[in-house]
Amino acid sequence: MGLFGIIAYVLFFSDYLKNKENTDKETKAQWLITKIEQYKKDHHKIPQSIDDLKLNLPDDYPIDYAITHDSGVYVVGFQVEAFKSMMYRSDLKKWIMQH
Repeated sequence: MGLFGIIAYVLFFSDYLKNKENTDKETKAQWLITKIEQYKKDHHKIPQSIDDLKLNLPDDYPIDYAITHDSGVYVVGFQVEAFKSMMYRSDLKKWIMQH
């Protein structure tokens, strides 16, 4: 395997790892959305913070949660790469890429 082959392998492998990490984050985010929706159903409101869900998540949990100013909409998101993130908006029920 020449230098070109090694470089191609490293690029492929690093891209594979980044995609796997983002898939893992999306799975964790979907799980969190499910928990938020269950809380909303049980309490007739969205949680004010992720702590209200009592999930005992680690401090370095890679998913963010925020409530909009009117407190009727929540956003769940994670960083995909530098200056780029995926955000789920509960009012739209869809994922949006943020740049």
